[in-house]
Amino acid sequence: MDREPRRNIERSGPEFYSVRWSLEGDKSRQMLVHCEQVRAYFRFDAALRRGKDCSPHVPCGYPQFREAYTHEATTSS
Repeated sequence: MDREPRRNIERSGPEFYSVRWSLEGDKSRQMLVHCEQVRAYFRFDAALRRGKDCSPHVPCGYPQFREAYTHEATTSS
């Protein structure tokens, strides 16, 4: 029986997401993120891509979320 691949971003209750990102080797870290924070990450990312209306302050946890999200998109397609 094949194991289902481990996802980097998973729903963890009605208002939170569990986010995992890789460290060196096979190590990883995990954080719990509120759904409103996830929305803030996507708004910030969209502003970065547009190149305007971007806050000079990076939302807390954005780099880790971006890494997990990017890895999730490349491994699940």
